[in-house]
Amino acid sequence: MIDLSDLGLTPVTSAATETDAPAVDNGHQPVAEAKRLGLVPGSALARSLYSAWSGEPVTIIDSPPGAGKTTLLVDLLEHLVERTDLRIVVAVPTRRGGTDLAERLAAQLAESHPEEKGRPKVVMGIARAEIPEGCSASAGIGERHVTIRTIASCAGNPPECDVMIFDEAYQATYTDVGFASDAAAQVLMVGDPGQIGPVVTVDTRAWDNQRDAPHRRAPEVFANREGAVVLRLDCTYRLGQPTVEAIAPLYGFPFASKRPERFVTDRNGVRLPELSSRLIPTPTGGTGDLDMLLTVAETAASYVGMEITETLRDGTVETRRLRQRDVAIVVSHNNQSSGIRAILDSLVMEDVAVGTADSLQGGQWHAVVALDPVVGHATLTGHQLSEGRLCVMASRHMSLLTWVHDGTAERVLSGYLEESPEAAKHIAVRRALTADQPALQRQGA
Repeated sequence: MIDLSDLGLTPVTSAATETDAPAVDNGHQPVAEAKRLGLVPGSALARSLYSAWSGEPVTIIDSPPGAGKTTLLVDLLEHLVERTDLRIVVAVPTRRGGTDLAERLAAQLAESHPEEKGRPKVVMGIARAEIPEGCSASAGIGERHVTIRTIASCAGNPPECDVMIFDEAYQATYTDVGFASDAAAQVLMVGDPGQIGPVVTVDTRAWDNQRDAPHRRAPEVFANREGAVVLRLDCTYRLGQPTVEAIAPLYGFPFASKRPERFVTDRNGVRLPELSSRLIPTPTGGTGDLDMLLTVAETAASYVGMEITETLRDGTVETRRLRQRDVAIVVSHNNQSSGIRAILDSLVMEDVAVGTADSLQGGQWHAVVALDPVVGHATLTGHQLSEGRLCVMASRHMSLLTWVHDGTAERVLSGYLEESPEAAKHIAVRRALTADQPALQRQGA
């Protein structure tokens, strides 16, 4: 069994928002020993384990883009399944996400405990899903294990468990998580508050002023419960500091960049900035304007073959050519995605990824071209005013982002400041993304 002192922690007497803290030797456990066990006293992992082990009813782990929340989740599950007798269920938004998580967790458990080969501890409870290597469809009697299911299946048939962990929790509604966790003693949610929320197809205006509205993102409501513990990862390993500062208005907590040195060099040997923008004429053909789509596709294609220099985990520096699969285009409409896909195929760029923000959230590429969702719109709806969509589009890159715009966004958004306060955040983010452009061009003057 695990003891609280093993986590380098002392009991808390009241719920509070916690942040990831540096390693300290508090007398319970030497820092070197904590690191050997994968537990750094004061870290989000240690505090998450403490919350689960001490019976906190609600724990929420907020993460910025590229902070390693999946790594945290896998490490957390490994400790729980190996060192406790808790009945654990992980609920995921999609079947694909469940398969990916199961595969990664099983691989880590197998690497840590090769002597237990043939005794799977990851149970795939997702109907019609392929069972990854190292997983099983059921657990042996008395075997400690983790069961992975979809949120939808848990909502329809709530499993009895000690701890229910929700991955990508900001993609689930309060109603769905509430039903899914009906028979769970504890709930732990992991997610990025900057992501696009769940799709809600009914009229929700009747609940707009309620803090516990059924359509709200689950962590936002659960965080208001008495005794809820909120932890926050305080750094990103994907994004550089310029991007961190650009998207900061979209987050309610500070975080910094710990990304290793990484940059793209053009064919003339010039090091490109992490953030750049490309100004295009205001499209006359709406959101599917052919000239606009061609510009976006050609911009992305131009990065293929450029040099990427990156510092690897062991400290060595590697330089290579960008491949097609290192490049992506993110847009806001399906017609833009399909049109650009056809153009890329004609350019023999079949492996360059292209998709909407909704379909590409969670992905990352070295070089990304993003088409401003306001382009082509004289009036705006919740689709263009979504903070999550803007955040996803501005944070898929690991090395380089080019923001394609027509310079009208700030003027259009300014007309929505009274009715949609989030418009001010949109303006602030776009100013950072287009800082290489003269102010008059950004405002469409």
